[in-house]
Amino acid sequence: MEQGIDLILIGGFLGAGKTTFLRRLLGEMQGRRLGVLVNEFGAVGVDGELLRGRGAELVELSNGSIFCSCLKQDFVAALRRFSETDIDALVIENSGMADPGGMDAILASLSPYLRRPYLPRGLLCLADCLTLPEYADVLLPVQHQLEEAALVLVNKLDLVSPARVREVHGAVRAHSAAPILDTVCGDVPAEALAALLSGGTPRRWAVCLLEFDGAVPMDAFGAFCAAAEPFVRRVRGFLPDGAGGWLTADTASGLPAGPTGEAAPDRDAERGQLVLLGRDERPLADRAALAWERCCGRACAVTEV
Repeated sequence: MEQGIDLILIGGFLGAGKTTFLRRLLGEMQGRRLGVLVNEFGAVGVDGELLRGRGAELVELSNGSIFCSCLKQDFVAALRRFSETDIDALVIENSGMADPGGMDAILASLSPYLRRPYLPRGLLCLADCLTLPEYADVLLPVQHQLEEAALVLVNKLDLVSPARVREVHGAVRAHSAAPILDTVCGDVPAEALAALLSGGTPRRWAVCLLEFDGAVPMDAFGAFCAAAEPFVRRVRGFLPDGAGGWLTADTASGLPAGPTGEAAPDRDAERGQLVLLGRDERPLADRAALAWERCCGRACAVTEV
C-alpha cells in the first residue's frame, strides 16, 4: 500500500487565532511537502490569501462548512485529489462553525477510492480566552470541537487575567479531557507539535503573569529578556511608555529583546503586564521574579497561570 498522508485538523471558533497558528505550524513543518485546505464560512477567502505562497498546495472551500451537505461533496473531491499527490501531510483549517464529528465516517467511506490513505493525527482546537466560556455555554459547534480535540490551545493569554485563564480552563474541561497548552499568538513549541504528529501526548509548558508598577528603562527590559532566555521562550505583554501610554512587548527566543514599538490599544489597567511562556513544565514565578528584580531594580508580582 502507498505511504499514508498525515492529516491534521485545526479548529476553533471565529477569531480564535486559527490562521496565525496555521502559519506557525507551516513554518515548523518546513522540509515536508504539504497540502493545505482552508474552509471559510463566508464567501471571501481571506485566510487563503494570507497563506498563499507559503510553499504549500492550497485549496479553499468557502461559504459553508466542509462537514455539511452544502460543501461535503467538494470536500470529498479535495480529499481524493490530495491523495493522488506526493504530499507528506494535509492540514485542514476548519470553519469556526464546523462540527468535525463526521470526519472518521468520511474517511472510512472514502478509503476504497484513495490512492494513499490518510493517517489522522487529531484536531488541534484553539480556545479564545476572550470569548470561549460564553460561547461554549451556548454554541454546539464550539462544544463539539472541544469534544473532538486531541490538543486544546488556550490562546490570547496576554489579553486576560490569570483568573480569566482559569475560567477558560474550566470551560474547556467541561467538554474535553485533551491536554491543554496555554499560548500567546498561537505560539506552540516545536516539541509539542512533534509529539502530536508522532502520536504522543504534548507536555504542558509553564506560563506565568508578571505585573509591575511604573515605566521600565528599555535597556533594563532587554537585560531581563536576556536573563530569562534560558528558561523563557517568549515574553509578550504591555509596558508603560513613560508618558501615560503603553507599548506592546513581544519577544521570542530573546530576539528581539525589546518592545515592538507599536502603541498598545487603550488599556483599562494601571500596571504593566507580561505573559511569560516557559521552555518546560517547571514553575516560572521565582526565577522570573529574581531576574526582574536584578535587571529592573524593582519588585514585581508573578502569578503562575
